Amino acid sequence: MLRPILRPILRPILRPILALLALTTGCGRDAAAESGPDYAALKAAVAANQAKWRGLGLQDYSYRVATSCFCPQEDFRVTVRQGAITEVLSHPDDAAPKSVAPGSDAGIQTIDQVFATALAWADRRPATLEVAFDPAYFFVANAYSDQAETMADDYVRLTLTEFSVSP
Repeated sequence: MLRPILRPILRPILRPILALLALTTGCGRDAAAESGPDYAALKAAVAANQAKWRGLGLQDYSYRVATSCFCPQEDFRVTVRQGAITEVLSHPDDAAPKSVAPGSDAGIQTIDQVFATALAWADRRPATLEVAFDPAYFFVANAYSDQAETMADDYVRLTLTEFSVSP
């Protein structure tokens, strides 16, 4: 018996709510979202900046890298000599940073390997791919990949900071 009584009260309230839901939760995405990143342009930008980086001829440098994803964030200080990783410190701001074996984490790479990672990400054609470069030294300063927008916990970000050239 309550149902016929409630209809005139609820109908004016529910109709605008349902209309708003229909407008804001469409069945598909727009064309720009469907197309995803411009992978060719991203790969060209990576290649152009890698050529500039290589033109600098830097073989001795250090930088800090933070890797973040659904897992705990990692933070390393990476030292490269003659193009090879020679030292890695985990959590470099700690009073006693720990030494880490090179190659034990995806974030522990030379700058050339970070360029290769960015290109590999583009080859996988993720739903979201963003790459930013250092304006002075041209290396990949920030790279973000999210394989599928509808899947949780499949993103990864590399952030390179505190770059310095070693004498």
